[in-house]
Amino acid sequence: MLGSSCAMVGCGGLEGAPNAPTFAQDVAPILHEKCSACHRPGGPAPFDLLTYEDARTQALQILGAIEEGRMPPWLPIPGDVEFEGDRSLEGEEREILRAWFDGGMRSGELTDMALPSFEDGWALGAPDRTIRTTRSFPVPATGEDIFRNLVIPVPLSERVWVRGIEIRFTDASVVHHAMVTLDQTSSSRRMAGLDTLPGYDGMFFATEAIGPSGFLLGWTPGKEPALSPQDLAFALDPGTDLVLQLHIRPRGDARDVGAEIGLHFSAGAPSRTPLTLRLGAEELDIPPGEASYTEEDSYLLPVDIEMLGVYPHAHYLGKQVSLEAVLPDSTRLTVLEIPEWDFNWQDAYRFEAPLSLPAGTRLDARFVYDNSESNPHNPTRPPERVIYGPRSTDEMGEIWMQVVPGSGADLPTLVADFGEKDLASKVEGWRHMLAMKPGEPTAHVGLGTVDQSNGRHQEAVRHFEEAIDSRPGYVVAHYNMGVSLEQLGRVDEAVRHFETVARLDAGHASAHTNLGVIAAERGELQRAVAHFEAAVHGNPNHPEGLNNLGNALRQMGALSRAATHLERALDLEPRYVAARFNLALVAWGLATASDGSTRDGDVAVRLAERVVEGHAADYRLLDVLAAAYAEAGRYEEAVAAASRAVRLAEVRGDSSRAELSGLGFRLRLYSQNRPFRAR
Repeated sequence: MLGSSCAMVGCGGLEGAPNAPTFAQDVAPILHEKCSACHRPGGPAPFDLLTYEDARTQALQILGAIEEGRMPPWLPIPGDVEFEGDRSLEGEEREILRAWFDGGMRSGELTDMALPSFEDGWALGAPDRTIRTTRSFPVPATGEDIFRNLVIPVPLSERVWVRGIEIRFTDASVVHHAMVTLDQTSSSRRMAGLDTLPGYDGMFFATEAIGPSGFLLGWTPGKEPALSPQDLAFALDPGTDLVLQLHIRPRGDARDVGAEIGLHFSAGAPSRTPLTLRLGAEELDIPPGEASYTEEDSYLLPVDIEMLGVYPHAHYLGKQVSLEAVLPDSTRLTVLEIPEWDFNWQDAYRFEAPLSLPAGTRLDARFVYDNSESNPHNPTRPPERVIYGPRSTDEMGEIWMQVVPGSGADLPTLVADFGEKDLASKVEGWRHMLAMKPGEPTAHVGLGTVDQSNGRHQEAVRHFEEAIDSRPGYVVAHYNMGVSLEQLGRVDEAVRHFETVARLDAGHASAHTNLGVIAAERGELQRAVAHFEAAVHGNPNHPEGLNNLGNALRQMGALSRAATHLERALDLEPRYVAARFNLALVAWGLATASDGSTRDGDVAVRLAERVVEGHAADYRLLDVLAAAYAEAGRYEEAVAAASRAVRLAEVRGDSSRAELSGLGFRLRLYSQNRPFRAR
């Protein structure tokens, strides 16, 4: 027992039972494999476990933590799936550590023992791109846990595909865990700009940052980074910000924490697309004193899948979490079982090998909560009623699963089927939340958004009104209210809500876009351009915003400025039809304007050739190209392009007589070495 050998601590360690395990031969391999990744110089643990002296000095703590199951930090127990990087101790390993302690903590031949090396370099090798926090976050010496979101720009000139990330902290000892999301807008940057400290606060993301679809990205102490297979990767576009959410725990002295992240790219676009499925408990209502409150959720797979990993999540009342797969033949597989949940050691668990599950398999998730005084993690004393919510004093229950359909053709089926189930779960959760907390603005916005998407705009407006009454500065509620009011024809009211959004969040691209569209429809082009410029400033990589701005500038006659934004829209989305045709109209203006100061044949040719590339069967685009060649004095090419446009228009049969007449007229002009001038 632990007490039987306490006197040994501090002794030389070379005495004891002659057949007892030794540190060098028996104990060190266990500690180095399961413990030293955290318990090392610069690691997140409070002491090192590399050498014999390290282990002998901390022997009581080691054995106590092992006996109580607190260390190594690994929550799942063995089931039917093996996990990568399993840090749990096997029974034989526990017995060796106990026997070493009881046997006098013999050192063995230390000269023959190799210490693990922890390179300062990257575990996955040199990254393809490295990004860093621009400022470190100052961690106070004492206080409650901190959830801080650090925003890191990703400098890119073109889309890349990422198959792995590796995170290194300037001081990992204060970081409990980290999550990674991506923000393709400027919302996270704007949120961070409102705070004098780096980043912004929050346990859950208050911006448009979301995790890449189908991927679970994060960091926990001791977790080894891994690369996805070459055929699985997520897209990272220019202008994207990476948002690193840190769970920080003060350690007794003030410290600064920053991070650098290594990005590893794949050779090209992936051939498979993963998806994340979520099972959860959104109707939680845990009475005070209840020690075994249980919620369950299930999903029946409509297609064959491969499951690659899972990420469970609960808060401080969590007691047990499990996931079981019931196959069509009633065989039961334990995918994940955590009999003693610990919020402090949550992790994402990746499988050693994909788990193949056929269509008709039922996935069963189960969550058990302890809201009694006997729960040492209970944040309230005495216990209080707890319902579902994002705050750490609320409670949650979720299991996220990374899956890949057995066939790529099955992806739309899986997305649609699970989408219906997930939305229904969220709706029930929001309704339950309103029953527990009438007027809860988040629930009203959720239900209002569902009504809005189903065309029930009058009902949606009522929900958004309730949300705004409870939280007057609720940006999302004001924006969605504007959308529904506009659909109901109440445009002036919609404008007031969009303007409120723009006042509360000056860079809100969607609000400025809607205001710009309304202004353009009213013929207020100058006002429309101002709003579209604000939208592009707020989200510089949004093709629709760039197209709106380019088209408004074109209508005002600012053709060169218009071309810049429309080309950028096509750079981001080459299949964007509206941007392509608006750019063609710019080229037409540069080639055919009656005002000579407006025309520029060379630029018109460049733009026209771009819009025709890959679309040479469209006679309208060829007509633009022919006009551009003519303005540039390249009449032979103008005749060739115009002739092809005429033939295509005649063959297709969808052109009017006026169009055919115009095409023929312009062809005759070019044959006479004359350009076309539009009225």
